[in-house]
Amino acid sequence: MTRVAIAGAIAAGLLSCALALAATPKSRSAPARGFAATLSWEDGRTEISDYVGITFRRGQPCSTRARLVIGTVNLFSETLAESDEGPIPGRTLEALKASFLADDSAGGDSHHEMASIVLDRTTLTPRKETAARIESAGIRFVRVGPKKGRLTHEDWSSRDADREQPVTWPGNDRPHVWTDALPVTLRAWAAAGSVTTAQDVYLLPSPNAGLSPGAAAQAAPATISAADGGDVSVPAGRFATRRFVVTTGRASDTLWFDRASPHALLRLHTAAGTRLELQKTTRAR
Repeated sequence: MTRVAIAGAIAAGLLSCALALAATPKSRSAPARGFAATLSWEDGRTEISDYVGITFRRGQPCSTRARLVIGTVNLFSETLAESDEGPIPGRTLEALKASFLADDSAGGDSHHEMASIVLDRTTLTPRKETAARIESAGIRFVRVGPKKGRLTHEDWSSRDADREQPVTWPGNDRPHVWTDALPVTLRAWAAAGSVTTAQDVYLLPSPNAGLSPGAAAQAAPATISAADGGDVSVPAGRFATRRFVVTTGRASDTLWFDRASPHALLRLHTAAGTRLELQKTTRAR
């Protein structure tokens, strides 16, 4: 086997490993490494990254500000509620909690959304997600998590009837990936090298994707491709990057991560029309 072929095989294995870590318990899993396991998360500080850009709504560009907040929390194993008392041996598990907030406005109309997802720090398995959208048309709140032994999508809306239904996956032959976990789970492998590779997955949509409750609870086949992203300039500076392209059907989202630790998300382009770039990132208590 040539060196190029060996490098390609190694990169493919790393990406496969990364996507397995973003999976639900029924799909492949592996020990967490890199970003999730670093001692930098032991100091109790929270990483706060601010983004600026635009979001196209009904064909109109809307000025957008967003924030990604990542920190450690302790969850009760049975209920997945956060422990106010910190870790309790035998009762809690350590998790990374990532909260994404975005606000945009244009022509007197405004739109606010938030998604908060918690992932087991050992495996990077998503445990639950809550999300909310507030706009002139109404309010929607969604919870995705275990209920009565199965992964359930619960939807409450000021416009539609409340709905509760199981999350469905096309199969177990590919990693099960949650869209809103990608800004966290892909970071650990952003420095996997410059060889281009791809992995087929089943992708669960973001609760804030604007889909009907039925469609939002159904994962779809997708492909995640990784490649060298080159040098990218954003308001926070100029960085060497690793680029991931997430393709579902004819739609693609692209995420650029800093190659240097801790591999912050630098730029995000979505098929839905969002364009965000990192303005600054800090660590705070």
